[in-house]
Amino acid sequence: MGKTRRWGDPLDGPVGLRWKTQTVLNLTDDQQYIIDQLGQIDENLGGKKSYYSATGDVPKALPNGKCDPDLVDAILDFQRFWISQGKLKVADGVIDRRGPSLRLMDLAILGMAFAPDPLKSVPPEGQVDATACWAACYAWWLRAAPEQWPMTQLNVLAAGSGSGIVTPSGTVDVNKFMTFLSGRHMSLRSSRIAPGELKPLLAGSRLPTFPIIIAFGSSIMGGHANVIHAYDEKTNAVSVMECWFPDPSADRTYTFSNAGGIPLFSRNSDGAPFKFKGAHLTRNLDYYSTRPLGGLLLIFPDPR
Repeated sequence: MGKTRRWGDPLDGPVGLRWKTQTVLNLTDDQQYIIDQLGQIDENLGGKKSYYSATGDVPKALPNGKCDPDLVDAILDFQRFWISQGKLKVADGVIDRRGPSLRLMDLAILGMAFAPDPLKSVPPEGQVDATACWAACYAWWLRAAPEQWPMTQLNVLAAGSGSGIVTPSGTVDVNKFMTFLSGRHMSLRSSRIAPGELKPLLAGSRLPTFPIIIAFGSSIMGGHANVIHAYDEKTNAVSVMECWFPDPSADRTYTFSNAGGIPLFSRNSDGAPFKFKGAHLTRNLDYYSTRPLGGLLLIFPDPR
């Protein structure tokens, strides 16, 4: 049996032999995890699936600190393949924790290694009402993140009832939203970060394999949430699932009211509520870093 995957962070340290000379941590469980990963990846994606199955010549997970030379060679084969595809820059014989080679292994297993933004194929989720951004984002995250049990948005709303996420005034308390998420995923944690921490956090995460929910300031509802599912460091652009789409405040045929603490956009002609569809959007990262809540942004799960 191999290592049990933790969300977005299955390794405790690097695996392999850097430049064929430098030893790394090489914990036995981590070695077994990489062996299992390579055994699930087809040869046309740099893996050893057919070879291991046909020959039984599978590297062994050795005691901590050591690494089977056959595993080092398999890691190098994987890295050299992805260099040839323009997806990797260096073949050093090591799979680093949260490194680009590990990210490519995730994508190869999911069959998405050639997609720059694979989670864009997961249909967006529009919030069911003006206060349900948190439920829409979490419902979409459950559908998009690996090894999660999906829930409908209505079921998420029911699970969060009484949590205080929606305040008596009808605004969204994102701090309680993050507490709700951490409570449902005990091995994961939400974090409050300064805006300047967001860029390095995303750069060091395992996007685009694992999406990240972000909560930030909103002029209409007090707090709002999106799901980030890809980040381009070169352009500083993020791909996000935006549940508040289309924007009813830009539609003059609808009017906003907050009678009795129930925020509602109603159609002028017949009072029908506005229907959000959700959308995948590309934005500059500054859109979020300039919209903190009380000076901070909230993210879940924290990939660090």
